[in-house]
Amino acid sequence: EALRPFEVDQVYKSIMAGSVAAGGDAALSIARRAPETKRNETKRNETSRIAAAARMPLSSRRLRQPAASRREQPNGARAMSENFCAFTFDNVRDFVGKEIGVTAWHRVTQDQVDRFADVTRDHDWMHVDPERARRELPYGGTISFGFYTLSLLTAFSHEVGLWPDGADYGLNYGLNKVRWMAPVPVGSRIRGRFVLEAFDPHPSGGHLSTTRATVEIEGEEKPAMVAEWLGLFMRGADAA
Repeated sequence: EALRPFEVDQVYKSIMAGSVAAGGDAALSIARRAPETKRNETKRNETSRIAAAARMPLSSRRLRQPAASRREQPNGARAMSENFCAFTFDNVRDFVGKEIGVTAWHRVTQDQVDRFADVTRDHDWMHVDPERARRELPYGGTISFGFYTLSLLTAFSHEVGLWPDGADYGLNYGLNKVRWMAPVPVGSRIRGRFVLEAFDPHPSGGHLSTTRATVEIEGEEKPAMVAEWLGLFMRGADAA
């Protein structure tokens, strides 16, 4: 049985464990407070979050999906993105040709690269042998797998809300083209930038999205990767 996108996202998050923020003590402290205090604090935090977001440029906003829009689908499923959705099936035309969002910077660590090598059974020294890479490569050390960079698109797309609200599920439909423009040195930071190029009805009954996905390297002019990525989104109304 195929994983749903939010389940796949959890797999990528486990790979990117190095970037998981600590906060257990703070969470425990809050949990011990009286219910009324927690409700007041939640309201204050929400007000501060909305005010801060209003001051940010549109391309940098990563707002959570409003609770009202995380509606139940006819079959009981929720909207695909567990965080938020940048657009709906009804207003998607307003977003075609526009930048949907830019992720935060994410550091590529040797541990992540080593685990990707284990999963894919590709232990090329350029990726997993830092000492040899420092001696023989012109990049100062090991470099990330190009396919690891590509695999992060799903997690990055969830971060910017590149999923239509109301979709029951989505399928990775493939890539029209992809180019790895520059190597990603281990230890560097990368981020994803997404532009929705098309969103059209598909013979399957779903909708096919075409997205230009660019992975940038912090401090570098040339991107690590540029891809034209396809996604097929289905909802109950399409299948009826």
